[in-house]
Parts: sequence; structure tokens; C-alpha cells
Amino acid sequence: LGQVQESLAAGVLEVAVQASPLDPDAWFRRGNVRIRLGNFEGARQDFDRAISLDPRHGLALGNRGALKADTGDKEGARRDLEEALRFLPPTQTSARKTFEQLLEGL
Repeated sequence: LGQVQESLAAGVLEVAVQASPLDPDAWFRRGNVRIRLGNFEGARQDFDRAISLDPRHGLALGNRGALKADTGDKEGARRDLEEALRFLPPTQTSARKTFEQLLEGL
């Protein structure tokens, strides 16, 4: 998506998290958009919130792990990525492969 579309998506997801603050997927989706907009701290906060609502949210754990790896928190990244792989269903092959590769690189 282009920058304008990403900004619009962020606005829609802002409404979504306000309307459904207990929906971990809304927080996860907004975190993904925030990554694409370069708001890494905001994305991490959104992933934290998604995980607090659903501690088995494999995609949120994996994305937070990737952010931790990028900021040098290798131990935190390792924990999150291992948990992500534990909770991701086998059908999530692309995410599993990405998280496995990140884990191997730590």
C-alpha cells in the first residue's frame, strides 16, 4: 500500500481499537500498519496490548520478537519468537518460516 493508503488504514484501525479495545486482532493489525509507517514504538505497544489480551497470539508474538531483534534485545526476541512458533498453527507456513529464520539469526 502507498503512504496515503497506509495512513488511511491507520485511521480506520484507530477507530477499530477504540470500538473494540478487547479485540487482540485489532491491536495486532494496527501494529502492522504502524510498522509500515515507521512507528516502531507504537507498533510494539500495539503488539504488547494484543499479547496481553491473547497470550497465545502467535503472529503478535513473532512480530514483537522481530522488533526486539531489530533493537538489539536478542534475549527478548528469542523468547517471543520461540513462543510464536509454539502457538502458530501449522497452516501458517510463511510466518513460521520467517520466525524460524529470525530465530536462527540471533
